[in-house]
Amino acid sequence: MKNNRVLLSFCALAFALAVFAVYGAVFFPVGSYSASAEEVDPAAVEVLERACGYASEHGFTASMYGEVEARVFGIKYVQKIYGEREVINGNYSERAESVSAFVKTAIKRSYLDGKYYVSHGKFSRGKAKYPALKEISKKEYLSHYGAPPLGLIRYELDGNILSAVKSGENEYTYTLDPKKSTVNSAVGVKSALGSAKSPKYSSVEVVLYVDGIKPIKTVCREKLTVDKFGDVACSAVYEEKISAAGAASE
Repeated sequence: MKNNRVLLSFCALAFALAVFAVYGAVFFPVGSYSASAEEVDPAAVEVLERACGYASEHGFTASMYGEVEARVFGIKYVQKIYGEREVINGNYSERAESVSAFVKTAIKRSYLDGKYYVSHGKFSRGKAKYPALKEISKKEYLSHYGAPPLGLIRYELDGNILSAVKSGENEYTYTLDPKKSTVNSAVGVKSALGSAKSPKYSSVEVVLYVDGIKPIKTVCREKLTVDKFGDVACSAVYEEKISAAGAASE
């Protein structure tokens, strides 16, 4: 009985984190960023602004891979996450799939010309198959998934950059306010889990890799606790490789 409870607990948690792994981005125009700590290098913030501006102007495809680690009743589980997101001219489409020995989830979402669409897939012979996208209301969409992820970086950045430094060749690392930057992400996870309280993020870090002003990769690291089946501590790492719009594969 306990083993079944452990499995069901992690499956619910993994489902929520898998589906919302690449959600919750809010785009801020170039020049709108502000910082709140002394550990901020203005040059590093400028690199971020230019990269986000480039992505917004030209559109982009982000191919994502990540892993979520959680402990449920002291037992460690790892959930792998795959996805693709394409944003162009204020529209976006996205596919997110998560696979482990315990749970498999698949979802497609789109925001096209002001309308919202969702399709939940099912796995067959190791591959997710999806029915046609279904239009849903804005209210329903936002209450379940949060705002459409139209920005290069999936967190709210304005005023939430605690530190920004050049951490390597063409590499920049940003530490964000873990509560304020994850407002949209928290709504999605809370909704998926059916929790009474929002998850508590204790750490959020973004590493940006660029080629000139062009973004080529981001790596996000999170630590959070969810109020479900007791407090469950989770850590996650997501990598998104950025390419030209239209490069997504099916």
